[in-house]
Amino acid sequence: MDQEQQIETRKRIFDSAAKLFAERGYSSVSMREIADAAEVSKPMLYYYFESKTGLCRALIEDGIDKMIAEVNRIVTKPISVEERLRELTRERYRAVRENPEIMRFHNDFLFGPNASGLIHEYSERMEYPLRAISQMIAEAQAKNEFTSDMDPDTLTLMYIGLTSVFVHIQIALNRPEFCTKPEIDDRLADAVVSQFINGVRVHPTQSIQS
Repeated sequence: MDQEQQIETRKRIFDSAAKLFAERGYSSVSMREIADAAEVSKPMLYYYFESKTGLCRALIEDGIDKMIAEVNRIVTKPISVEERLRELTRERYRAVRENPEIMRFHNDFLFGPNASGLIHEYSERMEYPLRAISQMIAEAQAKNEFTSDMDPDTLTLMYIGLTSVFVHIQIALNRPEFCTKPEIDDRLADAVVSQFINGVRVHPTQSIQS
């Protein structure tokens, strides 16, 4: 099996495991079921991952590594804070579109009732995007671009809440009868960020008064 095939097999295992974990909970899924869903033999599954816990850890760590790398790539760009927030939101929505099962697993792992119990081991790394965004917002406040009426951490949570609602609708509230699900594309990302920016931007009259 060449490297390309190994990458594809690993992704198929990740997708299958993520879907089963999200649907039924970590403790209720067996390695046999994951192997069957991924269409690989059980020995091959154990070749890639020595245990179910090892598979779960790999799934989590792979997602965190990719998230941190992407956040680092964007937050270090020599562009405005507003443009960086737009790119971060676009990237997150793209990840949901392209890897819905993986994103659903991470959403359930973080917020749902089926958590594996490993979350505390990764909490510090998972908080990295929040710290990076808070630093960007503090940067904009220091330049008198964003309001200083609220601290950077509070504004960060406002941004996360506003942008995350569409992610939750897509991967957690996956019921057409519940509500209309808009396409989470670049257009939506830009519109959501614009709403946030309009709410926190320092307008000319505010700048004069200060």
